[in-house]
Amino acid sequence: MSARERLALDLAIFALVIAAANPAITGLPLHEWLGIVLVVPALVHLILNWDWVLRAIGGFLGRIRTVARVNLVIDMGLFVSLVAVTLSGFLVIPGLASALGLEISPVWHLVHLVSSNLTVAFALAHFALHGKWMWSVLRRLLTPPSTRGVPAPAVRRVSSGDARSAAAMLERR
Repeated sequence: MSARERLALDLAIFALVIAAANPAITGLPLHEWLGIVLVVPALVHLILNWDWVLRAIGGFLGRIRTVARVNLVIDMGLFVSLVAVTLSGFLVIPGLASALGLEISPVWHLVHLVSSNLTVAFALAHFALHGKWMWSVLRRLLTPPSTRGVPAPAVRRVSSGDARSAAAMLERR
């Protein structure tokens, strides 16, 4: 998957998280569907980055950079909070709970609220840690291919003597 496609996936996930975290704005039915839809791109993101996850876990206590260690902790928190908000979300949907023969408990509403807030916080932290990469990909996308890697043209300073000679040339015409 290209960097552009990865960035699009990350931005889509982030937009879904922010939209789903605001049921007062989206309305409850759309909130529920956004939560369900969010599972697919989140799993794709996890699968695409699985090799990094394994390397980071393997080196967590060993010799990995502090930023990678922090990134792993934030990513694990994001994963746990996303699983918690998704599962608790299923358990507070009245139609689904009754179809499963479950009673909706206020505890699940609290778990859903807390895990939703944690998901947004971890998603913001995840974006902050990867901001440099995102800006570099955006810059490459927004820069026309013809100007990439081309140095800016040199600017020549004009001396007062050059200006006088240019004025004299114009007068002669």
